[in-house]
Amino acid sequence: MNPAGSDSRTIAVTVLGITSAGTASGYKGQAYSAGSPVYQVTSNDGTASNFSASGLPAGLNIDSTTGKITGTPTVTGAFSVSLGATINGAVNNGTVNKTLALDVAGITNGATVTYTQNVAIAPFQITTYPASPSAYNLSGSLPSGLNFNSATGQISGTPTVAGSFPVTLQATTSAGMVSQLFTINVSSAGVPAISTSPALSPSPAISVVGTVGSPISTYQINATNPPITAGSYSASGLPPGLGVNTSTGAITGTPTSSGDYSVVLGATNLSGTGTLTVVMRVNSTSAPIISSSVTASGSVGVNATAYSITTNGANGPITGYSLVSGSLPPGLSLNTNTGVVSGIPTSSGVFVATLGATNSGNVTGSQSVTFTISPNAVPVISSPTNGTTAALALGVAMTPINITASNPPLTGFAQTSGTLPAGLSFNASTGVISGTPNTPSGSVAVTFTASNAVGASAAVTVNFSVVHQRLLLALSAHHSTMRN
Repeated sequence: MNPAGSDSRTIAVTVLGITSAGTASGYKGQAYSAGSPVYQVTSNDGTASNFSASGLPAGLNIDSTTGKITGTPTVTGAFSVSLGATINGAVNNGTVNKTLALDVAGITNGATVTYTQNVAIAPFQITTYPASPSAYNLSGSLPSGLNFNSATGQISGTPTVAGSFPVTLQATTSAGMVSQLFTINVSSAGVPAISTSPALSPSPAISVVGTVGSPISTYQINATNPPITAGSYSASGLPPGLGVNTSTGAITGTPTSSGDYSVVLGATNLSGTGTLTVVMRVNSTSAPIISSSVTASGSVGVNATAYSITTNGANGPITGYSLVSGSLPPGLSLNTNTGVVSGIPTSSGVFVATLGATNSGNVTGSQSVTFTISPNAVPVISSPTNGTTAALALGVAMTPINITASNPPLTGFAQTSGTLPAGLSFNASTGVISGTPNTPSGSVAVTFTASNAVGASAAVTVNFSVVHQRLLLALSAHHSTMRN
């Protein structure tokens, strides 16, 4: 105690708080475990608990019980981390805080990059944190065609093979050596995609390229995904007279034969051969030649293909068919797309029709076809009617009588009973009665029939009489007076 009655003493006061360092460092991609954490939060009171840390780099976490920061950082940079802990000491209690400056060094590039086979890449630069490395290195095998410059840290070139290529990027920075696993993916460029100029449509569409005897415009084969292998252009199945330049892909020439030709165009690169199938049409200036039969037959009421227009293959291709002139049997029709005449005939007889085939040059060839349709019933005589009277003048040529009947074709006629007056005759082929009566006669009944493939018709009777001309005139006048 001093004379004034006072006394002094030194008292040591301990302020509790986080005592671990305010800075720490780590490396991107390096795993930090509880046994070797990137940072350990400590305090000057062993009772600290409920540790916390906000603002940690992605991939790192704090154990709230132990205060250890562990994990694998996935990013680089300078991070300001707010640390916290709860103090439960004998002298004071409460929450204590501290700011940690955490630096994570490493390569800042992503983990993968993708390029296209046979396409030059933009130079790839290794970048780091901290920046400005003093040296670069790369371990592993780059894709063929790519090169690494250890002085600049750049990868450049043109990858020539497809695939996945894992390498390790390394750099020496102010924070030490940093490294990263890195994968270079090279996708296949694929085989060439083929097109032409002027454009040819893919099969089954048809592209007209020219006319027989005239040089065609040049068709150029185009191919994507270069480089195209030298001399690899191809065109198989070209029309006769045309050819392809395998070095340039130009198709030229003068067609010598018309038709539709399926042509496979192709070109090859390092990935393989690409193709395009097209149909080239060459038109003809000459008419198609119809080679099918000039006759056809059928029967009434029978459904059948009566006829099909065919050509000999020259001067095609055929684009349509037509009825040029004449008429088809009733019940039959022509399919103008296929050239088939079909249907169910409804009438018998002989019918003549001129049928045509038209080619892509709009030239038509034609042929006359005779259709014979057989009947399905016996003839029916329509003229003369049964019981007709033919009064003839002696010595005067009669007006011929024509026997007509339905259901043709008729195979003939017959005089089945009676005798014609002298001087008259009957043509069994044509059914015509004609002549000049030379002998007077009374009324004479003569019976006729007509026949077809089915059979004979019912008989028709004609009554003939021959008198002197004066008497015939008198009778005619008498009948006229009676009518008046």
